[in-house]
Amino acid sequence: MQKEIADWREEGRHADQPDLPLVLLGVDGVITDLSARRSEQDPDVEQPVPLIPEYMSGLVGHIVDIAEVWWCSTDDQDSLDDLCGVLGIRTLPVVALASDEMSDASVRRLLWNADAGGRATYFIDDFSGVVPARLPDGTVVIDTAVDMVLRPERVPSELRPG
Repeated sequence: MQKEIADWREEGRHADQPDLPLVLLGVDGVITDLSARRSEQDPDVEQPVPLIPEYMSGLVGHIVDIAEVWWCSTDDQDSLDDLCGVLGIRTLPVVALASDEMSDASVRRLLWNADAGGRATYFIDDFSGVVPARLPDGTVVIDTAVDMVLRPERVPSELRPG
């Protein structure tokens, strides 16, 4: 693992990178409000379509305007493109995960490359309290598990709308 990290850092030092923070965004429990999926009549029944809070378009739209944002998801590209349309944002690149394992090498590579380029890095997802391993020390990890959705007040001030 140390060799991979060293390679990713070296790659990042020589890459032509934007002068923007890197933000990796999960979908379920971040953009979609998992707490809203529960039926008020029967809390054991989940609603078929996850709800997106009204504030999410503005919040994510602002982050997309000021950062390089990637979806970090097991969802397929078409579903994520549809989500971009619902949010009113441009199509975002995807770091596709083979599983729900959030310390996937493709995730770490993006973060280590950006860190080596001197960029701020953020990883926002429903980690269920298990922080991903082997990330750059400076990566701000935001676990949305408790709220089951990304709340504006949990977003670091440097990424929050004015």
